[in-house]
Amino acid sequence: MCKLQKFTALQSDYANLNGRLQLALSDLSASQARVKGLEELLAQEKANNASLRKSLAALQATLDKSISQNSQGNVNISKLVDEINASNKYIQHLVNTKTRVTRSILF
Repeated sequence: MCKLQKFTALQSDYANLNGRLQLALSDLSASQARVKGLEELLAQEKANNASLRKSLAALQATLDKSISQNSQGNVNISKLVDEINASNKYIQHLVNTKTRVTRSILF
C-alpha cells in the first residue's frame, strides 16, 4: 500500500506541476504578445519621432530664413528713413533759401 500511496502522491504532484506548467506557458504566450505589441508601438513612436524631428528642422529653417529676411527688411527701412530725413533736410534748405530770396527781393 505504501507504493500505491507514493504513486498517487507522485501523480498528484505531476498533475499539479503540469497545471502550473500550462499556466506558465499561457503567461509566457501573453507576455510574448504584449512584447510584440510594445515593439510595434515602439517602432511607430520611433517613426513619429523621426517625422517630428524632420518637421522641427523644417520649422527651424523657416524661422532662420524669416529672421534673416526681417533683419534685411530692418536695414532697408533704416535706409529709407535716412533717405527721407535727408530729403526733409534738403526741402527745409530749399524753403529757407526761398524765404531768404523772397525777403531780399522785397526789402
